[in-house]
Amino acid sequence: MVIHLFYLATPELSRAEQIEIMAKETGVQRTQQYRCRDSFIYMGRPLLKEPNLASRFVTESVNRLSQPSTPETARYESIKRARAGEIIVTEIADSIIAAHLPELTASVSSNTDPLQAACSVEADTQLNATLLIRCDDAASGEDDANATHHNRRRREPDIETIKAMDQKRHEIDEFKASRDYQLGECIHQDNAVQVFVRSVNQKSAPTAEAIHYAIQQAYRKLCHSNPVQAIVADTLEPSR
Repeated sequence: MVIHLFYLATPELSRAEQIEIMAKETGVQRTQQYRCRDSFIYMGRPLLKEPNLASRFVTESVNRLSQPSTPETARYESIKRARAGEIIVTEIADSIIAAHLPELTASVSSNTDPLQAACSVEADTQLNATLLIRCDDAASGEDDANATHHNRRRREPDIETIKAMDQKRHEIDEFKASRDYQLGECIHQDNAVQVFVRSVNQKSAPTAEAIHYAIQQAYRKLCHSNPVQAIVADTLEPSR
């Protein structure tokens, strides 16, 4: 007997329910999870993998350290100090940013907010980039009529490409059909998992005892590999 177990999406779970499940599983509270989410763009990978590390950053500190103008060395320094057990409050985040912007702190007064100064540098950089883009567009000198003609040619359908796409779609459909046959009978499906079972010899349908055993093994595998999914798929439990 062969057992196949597939994980599915859980659209019935709202974001709030997922947060509550994660809080029970990991002990990380809602506000700490939001800090992980908000800091994902620039600091996300170290903090997302370690929610307890992310809990040592206050929200405003994460916002300041996540600015695009903040040097990478400043972010690494803040994570290093958080690993040592230090709580990264706003004042500490400002001092870390200022320490890693020596050329910036030398040109501004000591009472200037380092975040505002960094934002001004970022604005100047964006302005220079905009000017360079406009200069490149002006230097290209491409005629509008030629550009329109070029775009019209690109929109023309390619017969060979369409045939290749149809052939590929047909091959995918055939593969799905053969896979469904190899998987066997779907004995359970909910919003979390699908369970298929088939006999090895393919000569007879699975017995009731085999189906019961398959569900039991699938649920044990799910509890071991993904406990959150197992909470959602609790209907897999044979005793229920």
